[in-house]
Amino acid sequence: DKTVQEALEAAFQQTAETFEISRAWGAVMEVDTGKILAWGQTPSFDPNELDITEYNDYGSELAYEAGSVIKSLTWAAAIDSGNYDGDAEVSGDDFYYTADAEGNPVHVYYNSGNRITNSRYREYGTITYDDGLILSANTVAASIITDVIDVDTFESYLEAFGLWEETGAYGFDEATGEKVWTYSSDKITNTYGQGSTYTTLQLLQAYSAIFGDGTMKLPYVIESITDAYDDQKVIYQATTEITGTPISEDTAKQMQELLERVVTDERGTAKYYDIEETQVIGKTGTTQVLVNGSYDSGYTISSVMLAFPADDPQYMVYYAFEGPYNVNSHYYTDAVTTLLRKIALYYNVIDDTSESDTADTSNETSELDTGDTTEITTFTMPSAVNHSMEYVEELFADTGANVVVLGDGDSVISQYPAAGSEVSSQNRVFLLTNATSITMPNMIGWTRKDVVGFWEVTGYGVKIEGLGVVVSQSITAGETITKDSDIEIVLQQGDSS
Repeated sequence: DKTVQEALEAAFQQTAETFEISRAWGAVMEVDTGKILAWGQTPSFDPNELDITEYNDYGSELAYEAGSVIKSLTWAAAIDSGNYDGDAEVSGDDFYYTADAEGNPVHVYYNSGNRITNSRYREYGTITYDDGLILSANTVAASIITDVIDVDTFESYLEAFGLWEETGAYGFDEATGEKVWTYSSDKITNTYGQGSTYTTLQLLQAYSAIFGDGTMKLPYVIESITDAYDDQKVIYQATTEITGTPISEDTAKQMQELLERVVTDERGTAKYYDIEETQVIGKTGTTQVLVNGSYDSGYTISSVMLAFPADDPQYMVYYAFEGPYNVNSHYYTDAVTTLLRKIALYYNVIDDTSESDTADTSNETSELDTGDTTEITTFTMPSAVNHSMEYVEELFADTGANVVVLGDGDSVISQYPAAGSEVSSQNRVFLLTNATSITMPNMIGWTRKDVVGFWEVTGYGVKIEGLGVVVSQSITAGETITKDSDIEIVLQQGDSS
């Protein structure tokens, strides 16, 4: 999706301006289908210049230690096994272990010389297992495969999640990652994402089960391929492909509720990824980068896997960047939260209950006068595209629709909502007649949904601040605007008059 792709590319640029990074990569995917809506990386190249310096596709060809985003798979395995009690207490302090005869880690309560610590050597005292994920405690992750489930069970779940093998996603060259599973230290560090390596494609596929109904969906980027001489002849057509069911639907729902707390809990490591538009769920990760066989380089990969809305995740975002360790990598999150907000607004995934049907629209004037309506009605959106404005006036005459005409053309070239949609008379309908000559409408009194409709039909991005209805706009109504115009609006709850 061009709009979402541009938002992802802008996020890379903002991250590069905020942190000293060597590279960044990310993707946006539909949870239920596997459809990739955006996919990218930096450094990239200008296709007009072919100034290529990096030939690897980071999302599919770069296998790396993913860090604490793997903890979601560890907790999912524990919950799905039936042995997990989220309220059970566990030590959040340093974790000590030895190895049994099979080379599996065994939890001990003395300094055995084998120690797991939390990030920045934090000690949390006695906490619950749920708290362990909220706080992203390595020591609690370690205790899961010694005190809750056994190593073999954990290994079988990681394999069921499709790790260490190609996804088979069409059109990609893929790395498979390396399974590091020889020593007790290998097995225990896998619980928090160190040791073994994975690709972004594998992570997206695995998390689609957690954010969805327990089934994994194969990521895909190509919708269809048609014959060059006959566009009715379809050579390839993408369909949603289920690649496994690593966990039950009930486990997935429990994980979604727990990952929501990772964002909403004051102690949660993802709390700075919270946005106003919709409730986000997810998991952060920060992992040391192995350079020349050592973790002493000071380089880390900071990453986050997010989805929204929390009550029914529809879109998932994975975002990662590599550079010198920065303690604020999950604090200065504007690049990612701006991306999330754009996606939520663009796809109209918003939780704003303040957008009541009685929002004040007294300041709004429509170029197409369909008459005042006091009774709220619904109608099926007709197809207005390619029709003359004279015909369109008749088309909407009896609908009670609040129609906003954009441009000075003689016929409609785009519309929002789409034909066939059920539309309420209190919502605005947008008709675009000219994509190059648009004047700024009076948005005072508009809801977020109205603004999204404007964005959708024109492709003109809007920076939105606040909740409620529009009370101010940066560009005066009537001024000519283009796709490069910086349109900023402020919303406020309550009477906008």
